[in-house]
Amino acid sequence: MANILDLPFEVLDIIFGYLNYIEDEFIGYAELTRIITAKLRLVCRNWADWFFENYLYNRIDISGLPRGSNAYRKIELINLLTNCSTSLARTKCYSLKTTNLRPFPGPIEAEENTACRNVIDLNWRPFIPDYNPWPGPDELWKRTHDEDGQPVKTAFEVFGSLVELFSHSIVKLTIDFSDFVLLPIGTIEAIGRIQNLRVLRICHLCTDGGRLTVGTYETPDLKSLLSLISGVHEIKRLDLMELHENGIFLSKVTGSTSPLYHHQPVGITQLVIHFSSNGSLDYMAKIVGGFKRTIKILTIPMNDKGDGQRMMPIFENLRENLEGLFVFDGYVLSHILDFKFPKLRVFSIHVHFAETCISDLFNQNLFSYAPIEIISIGNSIHHRPGGSFKVDPFANMPRLRRLVLPWSWTGYDPSEHFQLACKKHGVEWVPLDARDGDLKAMIMKL
Repeated sequence: MANILDLPFEVLDIIFGYLNYIEDEFIGYAELTRIITAKLRLVCRNWADWFFENYLYNRIDISGLPRGSNAYRKIELINLLTNCSTSLARTKCYSLKTTNLRPFPGPIEAEENTACRNVIDLNWRPFIPDYNPWPGPDELWKRTHDEDGQPVKTAFEVFGSLVELFSHSIVKLTIDFSDFVLLPIGTIEAIGRIQNLRVLRICHLCTDGGRLTVGTYETPDLKSLLSLISGVHEIKRLDLMELHENGIFLSKVTGSTSPLYHHQPVGITQLVIHFSSNGSLDYMAKIVGGFKRTIKILTIPMNDKGDGQRMMPIFENLRENLEGLFVFDGYVLSHILDFKFPKLRVFSIHVHFAETCISDLFNQNLFSYAPIEIISIGNSIHHRPGGSFKVDPFANMPRLRRLVLPWSWTGYDPSEHFQLACKKHGVEWVPLDARDGDLKAMIMKL
């Protein structure tokens, strides 16, 4: 009689996907996944080997903080996996996240000090936040030496070793800088050796009191930064979070003598922009401008009332070739309602906090100018009870074919007034369960 142990691994993979449905950016994702995986490995030897290969180290987070210990603990993992039995399949890591590879504020690692003439200014004591003081000599020794008194690898070296170990499987790489964006030559070269890298996320979460403040410095060369992002590999999606001009430095490897310097960005088709502070996005807009010919999908996961005007330069850069626009709320569209997006065929909105009806938004010029074929609306919009629309929501979208209802089960129907609008214009409503795959990719393929 067949039992659960007879399940094909393809089916087990689907079941585990539902069992372990955790948002990838959830802070405890890696640890929770490993706990669930470790328990399931106890079922039988076949499961133990399969989960070891595919899920046990599915995501790895490496950090120079707190106390510089996290990165150094990864050395034990590297040694363990390097010395594994040859009978075991090569384990896979799909997502590698780095957080502040510089383990404490202050002097730059020797291999980092290659960016620009005045980067040494960052070593000044006045730039160190009071709440995170420079450690004393004894503490520094503990952080940089093992129990036998031997120097340990820097966090950058550990990162390079992890990349070498998992270069065959890493698909997503997140690099989070907590003070200034600066990568040593060896780290950039390590990133370039990742064979299947498709998603690169660069985070620079600057706050007024929480990051190092930079004095006079050499302005980073924009073309070099674009080469760094696009030239290291065939990435398809670029996530940018809080990039500020006064914190970006580049290693000399991306200078005019580097083969990456003249690389033309051709692979990036998806851009995700995160921002939470009130600063200008002009510098981010310049970076985005370098990829305006290739980016087809723009995602803005979160936004607020005042973000519409700030986003105008970015929309200006991308509007000619944009095919898909995914926004959290309509506020971010407030200053572009008369823009023309000649290729925009997919629009997605998660919530609608404005006092006006969603039908009023859909009747703006933005939607009449664009060849919209697919609209995706969040549950709080399509499930909202109420009377009929004051204006026909789909009146000025003659090419509209489908209304997507994300996070909905098969057979689910939207509220009655949306049903009536769909029937009037011959629009099909399509429930989508995002757990079946990448929601954006599923919508774009409809």
